[in-house]
Amino acid sequence: MADFKPLLLRAGPDDNPSGGSLMAAGIRATLSFRTKPDGYGGEQQQPVLRLWPASNGDDASVSLLTDTPLLEHVGLSSGMTNALVQIVELDVNNSGPEVLFSQYSGGAHCCALVTVFRKNDQGAWQAVDAGAFDGDIFPATEPVPGHGYLLATLDNRFLYRFSSYTGSSPPPRFLALRGDRIV
Repeated sequence: MADFKPLLLRAGPDDNPSGGSLMAAGIRATLSFRTKPDGYGGEQQQPVLRLWPASNGDDASVSLLTDTPLLEHVGLSSGMTNALVQIVELDVNNSGPEVLFSQYSGGAHCCALVTVFRKNDQGAWQAVDAGAFDGDIFPATEPVPGHGYLLATLDNRFLYRFSSYTGSSPPPRFLALRGDRIV
């Protein structure tokens, strides 16, 4: 799928606060939020990513009561409603694009939690944990001809290594999906 153009949906207080959906390459990705008590009398939002089969151009609605998703991933509860889903070609050596899910965990100096969902050799969707990264949510970027998109972030190993957090200057780090591993 060398000519595949990635699709991106951000959901948070400023963009699509209730979520939304993307559809491409036979897959529909929906992002929604569940409200949960936070234990202190307030509420937290928990992102939910669901993958559904869809044919290109298929505008048929999905029923949560009668239809079964191919995959359901429930993210971490957080006071910060900030997540994204991206349908993107991360591994050009397989038959189709992957689905990237990034969620902000909240907290000081913290974290974009990134998970990539890919179709394995048996046709089942599997999660690949890309890790937790300093800062806000981020999509895959930086297309390299013939190698798919990459996760462009900072090398967290350099935070606090030679100085305080504010004095740290971590170098860029580029991560790729190869099979079921982030390298």
